[in-house]
Amino acid sequence: MTAVKVLFGYSNTFRVRASPGDFGIAFGYQTELPSATPGGPDQIVIIDEVEIALTPIALKLLQIAVNDNLEAFEAATGKPVDLPQGVLEQMTGQKERLKAALVAQVPSPPKT
Repeated sequence: MTAVKVLFGYSNTFRVRASPGDFGIAFGYQTELPSATPGGPDQIVIIDEVEIALTPIALKLLQIAVNDNLEAFEAATGKPVDLPQGVLEQMTGQKERLKAALVAQVPSPPKT
């Protein structure tokens, strides 16, 4: 029997990329680094730790599993998970950017 090593970590950020053949979800965390100049503002940086590549079918199955688990969590706690103010506004346009990226990468059919 082969041993499987499972890695556990923490993530408070993610990025999604798309190509015609697969999707990638990069998980990472946001942190502050001290300013390089004395008295300057700290820098907020996002550090990607791992990216998982998924086929479109696997991503769809993941979406269903995550939705089911979130619904069960909300039912068990009796309250919805509320997003902080401004989070949805930051994500505005992500769907359109992903769609445009996919369209740009898919070759046009040959002209007959």
